[in-house]
Amino acid sequence: MYKELTVCRAIMRLYSFCEFDLETSKIKVTQANNILTPYFEIEPTLKYAFKKVGIEMYPTGVLSGFDGETKIVLEVFFIHTAHSMHIPDEVLSCLTTVLTALGRKPPLCTSQTLQWAYTGRWIDKSKGHKFVTDGLQMSDNRILLDFVTYSTASHDCLHHRLIHELLHTLGVEEEEMNDYIFPACAATYDMMKPFIQLA
Repeated sequence: MYKELTVCRAIMRLYSFCEFDLETSKIKVTQANNILTPYFEIEPTLKYAFKKVGIEMYPTGVLSGFDGETKIVLEVFFIHTAHSMHIPDEVLSCLTTVLTALGRKPPLCTSQTLQWAYTGRWIDKSKGHKFVTDGLQMSDNRILLDFVTYSTASHDCLHHRLIHELLHTLGVEEEEMNDYIFPACAATYDMMKPFIQLA
């Protein structure tokens, strides 16, 4: 399996020489221009080749915690679009009830789906640290989970990550997560078992 990810990893490394421009929401090249200029000329062909085999190549800015600091970094996701699972609406309803009981008024949330992906990797070149974004809540009602991380994960680990991402859809920010994640996991644990067994 990991041998097949060689191209994905190479593309992720190329993107480590770019940044996500917060003002324009576009990708800007910051280093290695001589390598990246020819790469970006062939990237549409690569995206099309991925799409033909059911994979969406999705570069984006990711807001998350990196080495104790919350910031937006540029990462590339490779999403397995052929398989999508509807997350039970009763789970979102339960989470809404939990948040309300804790004094928070969550926004209305539409149905969410789960898709597996080879998710974002980011290298902090100044410190030499490497990070994996193992889950992502997207604006189009999709939650992505890293299949490398979670293919062998326990029920509890997968449940925790799914609830974490669902809480984001209900307005909980990364810095607030510790205030809500444990009661949310406790309230949804049993109702999520059938879904997690299928995932």
